[in-house]
Amino acid sequence: MSGIDMNVVNGSLKVFFRLGCLSLVMAIVSGALIFVITMRRDLWLRWVAFEFNFYSHIGVPKKIAEANRRFHESSKVIFAVLSLLVVFLLAIALCAWCAHDIRARLRARALYDSGLAEYQSRDYSSAIRDLTKALQLNPKNDSSYYVRASAKLRLRDYPGALADCDRVIQLNPSYNAGVYESRGLAKYYLGDNAGTIADCDAALKIDPQFASAYNDRGMAELALKNYDATSNDFNKAIALDPKFAQAYNDRGYLKAELKDFSGAVADYSRAIALDSEFPMALNNRGNAKRFLKDYQGAMADYDKAIALNPKYASAISNRNVTLKLLGR
Repeated sequence: MSGIDMNVVNGSLKVFFRLGCLSLVMAIVSGALIFVITMRRDLWLRWVAFEFNFYSHIGVPKKIAEANRRFHESSKVIFAVLSLLVVFLLAIALCAWCAHDIRARLRARALYDSGLAEYQSRDYSSAIRDLTKALQLNPKNDSSYYVRASAKLRLRDYPGALADCDRVIQLNPSYNAGVYESRGLAKYYLGDNAGTIADCDAALKIDPQFASAYNDRGMAELALKNYDATSNDFNKAIALDPKFAQAYNDRGYLKAELKDFSGAVADYSRAIALDSEFPMALNNRGNAKRFLKDYQGAMADYDKAIALNPKYASAISNRNVTLKLLGR
């Protein structure tokens, strides 16, 4: 979404305001003329006679002056003035609508910028609030839908994120690869693995170097137990982005699924090295260590995961299981 030049906006508003004022004055004049022509016919005829004499006095050809007099004395003049009145009233309405539309778009842009800033600062609820207001003012803003979908994903509102992504694609099917990846991720959490794969395919068609799309597709393939496809996608994601902590964690999960616990520990460790505040990777590494009978190492990982997220139920449960294995 391109920025708005405030000088252009202010200039446009001034033009519409002046046109609206001029149209209002002309509408009042037209209304006054209609009143005089219909309600004070004597005054109108006196004016017409004065006008005829004036034209004759300044040398206007008699035929032209006479034609003008007959026109003003006929009912056609009422129709002409009424038409002008309608035109001026429509001009007022058009100027008012244009000014309102510009103000609404300006307000929508400000709300979008606010929502984007809140999203980037991880204040997702506030971002959704402001982006919703922006969409009320400008319902065809695909960028507002996209950022709101991303915020809803972070808050685990997967149906809401899916609906917003659908709206972006409806408005602009070639918006970017990210909207298809986001929709695929929402479908994954809603259990639609086939839909996730289809959306990730669409994202990769737009951007073949999109590491997150490979990783998301790998998760869907893993849920379908297509292990070779899963491995290929995770490897591709890591090759494209060697600092992709989530991809190392997910590949570690695949290796644990295939009973390669040592390989899983290595991938989880790489994820933790890239993101020291990654409780899921710590919990997963603890599980892999537990299968390798490294109970003390597992306990250390669970403790770190719980320290990062004291309400992490899975880590708490796994820690309790490990305590029993240690005889405590």
